[in-house]
Amino acid sequence: MHEWRDIEQISSQLQLAVIAAEDQHFADHSGFDLAAISSALKYNQQGARFVVRVP
Repeated sequence: MHEWRDIEQISSQLQLAVIAAEDQHFADHSGFDLAAISSALKYNQQGARFVVRVP
């Protein structure tokens, strides 16, 4: 069972760790990874189901 927590109850270090794990390029863009979005759009247009960006 999971219990939701307010963001204030989660340490800033854990918040940053989750962001880093989900988006390895987070520090390199302003919140939107345009290269990843473009890649996902092209991939999805080809009928693919999942997108994984490998640097």
